[in-house]
Amino acid sequence: MSRLTLILVFAASLVLMLAVLTPLRLVLGMAGADDLGLSADRVEGPFWGGRVVGARAGVMPLGDLRVSVNPFALMLAGDAAERLSAVTVRDASGEPIPLEGFAVYRPSGP
Repeated sequence: MSRLTLILVFAASLVLMLAVLTPLRLVLGMAGADDLGLSADRVEGPFWGGRVVGARAGVMPLGDLRVSVNPFALMLAGDAAERLSAVTVRDASGEPIPLEGFAVYRPSGP
């Protein structure tokens, strides 16, 4: 193998590894969760299958949630509603939680 081929394989592997191991907290921030008033005690795991512990929408507790993010939909999204559609949320029993119209929970005030 030539040196150029080895460098290209290394670079591609590095990019793939960084993409797969991107933390869920970072991706939720990119999706605009803070703008919608969503917060949590702790966010664990990679974007494709993480866990949100102690989730809240404003002051309303949501509990522990399983969250996954579609990175391609997130990258192609334009506004907050489209970014939010890239996120799939399930409760502890595995039932999906719909996020349509979730902006109504946005906190008010300064």
